[in-house]
Amino acid sequence: MSMTRLGGLLLAAVVAAGGPAYAQDSLGSASMGEELAQSVCADCHAIERGERGTDLTGAPSFQDVADLSSATALSLRVFLRSPHLTMPNFALSNDQIDDLIAYIHSLR
Repeated sequence: MSMTRLGGLLLAAVVAAGGPAYAQDSLGSASMGEELAQSVCADCHAIERGERGTDLTGAPSFQDVADLSSATALSLRVFLRSPHLTMPNFALSNDQIDDLIAYIHSLR
């Protein structure tokens, strides 16, 4: 197989693999995510647009998270599914996670 053809196949594979991850950015309801954030996250996080910094617990604001270039749908999904010593392990459904991600991304 020629290097040009191999390079084309690799590029096609990268684009195809990236497509679903990019499409996931639009899943979920930002308004439902905001409601969920108010009921579950607001005790430790500042969740409103424009609120910055951390509170006494050290929890970052949703705005600060949204402003991170690394806060992709995939990275947020992995974070919300992983246990953390300083964060309660809520049993969020896939739909709830999608809603939170949509809300966080709406703050951009």
